[in-house]
Amino acid sequence: MGKKDGDIGKNRQKPRGEILLAGTVLLAALFCGLGWQLLHREPGAWAVVEVEGRETARYPLAEDRTVVIEGYDGGRNTLVIEEGSAHVTNASCPDRLCEKQGRISATGEAIVCLPNRVVVTVRGGAGEALDGLAE
Repeated sequence: MGKKDGDIGKNRQKPRGEILLAGTVLLAALFCGLGWQLLHREPGAWAVVEVEGRETARYPLAEDRTVVIEGYDGGRNTLVIEEGSAHVTNASCPDRLCEKQGRISATGEAIVCLPNRVVVTVRGGAGEALDGLAE
């Protein structure tokens, strides 16, 4: 048997340099993707409100207003639109995570309140016309 006892497990181990290189490449790709998303954010035109999966309202981000959204089972969310962005300032849900999600203003961003089954999504950038035609 030509192998020494110390050589048995060495053939299965990946060289440390290869693992480090693969990790570095993955991190670089992640940062490039995040950078691309941040640099190419398209401002939206509308705050679209959905309750239980159905669109219930659509408000222009260019007009300041405060709206109370009636959610599932009597739940309520207060949506504030000001200075081209939207955010939830008050919610009847127990965890109030929707209040902590901050302001949204770029196309595709959303605020979600699971207990009240409310979703507010920003839509209406220049790319939406293409999306509508593609459907």
